Amino acid sequence: MKKLFLLFLLLCMVSVYAQDPEEAKKLYELINMERQKSGLYEYKTDENMDKAAAVRAEEISKVFDSVRPDGSEIYTVYAENGIKVAYYGESIRTGYETASAMFNAMIKDPEDSSSILDIDYTHIGIGIYKNSKNTYWAIIYCSLAE
Repeated sequence: MKKLFLLFLLLCMVSVYAQDPEEAKKLYELINMERQKSGLYEYKTDENMDKAAAVRAEEISKVFDSVRPDGSEIYTVYAENGIKVAYYGESIRTGYETASAMFNAMIKDPEDSSSILDIDYTHIGIGIYKNSKNTYWAIIYCSLAE
């Protein structure tokens, strides 16, 4: 019983991490539907974009800022994940549990909605980090460099 209690205590001390691919996919679809309504092409995504966004989602759980916890600029997360960018941006939010709630908040925000409908971005990555305190969303946008 004592070992079981210690294991439980240890698990409670470790933050719970979850990257939620289903919710990320739903948000990706909602964003692309909004782009289609405006006559724009769909954003493309790939594994590297999603990895970079997942890194940012975890980072904003520590320091909620568009500057990375080590003080570097956000563009460095692209290079670290093998992505060469010409133009980039980011939307970060916390406290939304579902893709629908996140999308509704983004579309009401002039800065985030302009990123959703930006004609210069071609790719998007969506990262979600959940711990025992909150849910953190990082949406990264870019146009790839030649």
